[in-house]
Amino acid sequence: MENKKPLGYLFASLPIFFWGITFVCTKTLLNDFSALEILFIRFIAAYIGLWILRPKWEKIEMKDNLLFALAGLSGVVIYQFTENIAINYTTASNVSVIVSTCPLFTAIISQLFLKEKHINFWFIIGFIVCILGITLVSLNGHSNLSINPKGDLLALLSAISWGFYSMIVSLLNKKNYDSICSTRRIFFCSDFNASSSSGWSTGSI
Repeated sequence: MENKKPLGYLFASLPIFFWGITFVCTKTLLNDFSALEILFIRFIAAYIGLWILRPKWEKIEMKDNLLFALAGLSGVVIYQFTENIAINYTTASNVSVIVSTCPLFTAIISQLFLKEKHINFWFIIGFIVCILGITLVSLNGHSNLSINPKGDLLALLSAISWGFYSMIVSLLNKKNYDSICSTRRIFFCSDFNASSSSGWSTGSI
């Protein structure tokens, strides 16, 4: 297990690196595309890529389709859509800092709905410090939050939706589905939701 730790840290660092780049990329893409178009094209590409990585079909329990749909709605459609719109109204750095509170909301939501014990004294202190830091970044030298309230609140909504997504994925992980197949199904559900709201349609899963 000790030998696997460096590899684990490497895999944990890679998504953080690419996640940070997406804010800048999205800010640039919004010059030519709408937030919904970016959402739809981005996850169609991801869905195809995941089929290439794992070209197999995995059967799931019928009742779990609802969990996959909720995961796609909360973690992809609402999270990405509100994040993309937020960047229209505020800076990419503001959004990246605010969305970094995702783990905090994940802990709160998991404790409320899954009865997981995450919240203690140090968690509360860390949460307060985090919120104060977000406020300072949002103020950006001004005396009130009126500079970018719409963008900052949308970014905060994005972080909260990710907390619900993490809770739902935690429930799905307990069912021992293949991780790539599960992620692909979540992307399919998100593409379906996005296409339904925009009048587009996707192929069958």
